Amino acid sequence: MSVYSSFFSIGAASGWTLYPPLSNYPYSPSLAADYIIFSLHLAGASSILGSINFITTIFILPFSNVFSFFKFPLIIIAQMAVSVLLIISLPVLAAGITMLLFDRNFSTSFFSNAKKKKKNRHRLPIVH
Repeated sequence: MSVYSSFFSIGAASGWTLYPPLSNYPYSPSLAADYIIFSLHLAGASSILGSINFITTIFILPFSNVFSFFKFPLIIIAQMAVSVLLIISLPVLAAGITMLLFDRNFSTSFFSNAKKKKKNRHRLPIVH
């Protein structure tokens, strides 16, 4: 999917970080950024499902007579730790990418300050 996005104009013109001001329409008007965002959604969903698969396999395997949970090799425990970290972190990243997708396609203002009221919160009150 991400390779397919490079067929549209010059690819995603927002860099590899999908920096929000550069990924909006004035700077990246082609469909390439939308395809990159969709491919990142697919990669995140597959990583979450793969992590759930690893964790359920690790917790179901000790019920056989061969293994007990405390006799697992270190690589299995490390894979379980990575799977837990992926399940914790990837929904947050997916929410950020979804907000970026809404900014591009539905004219929301999650990452831009142009549609919000600008308040002078940084100024200190003048005391006489």
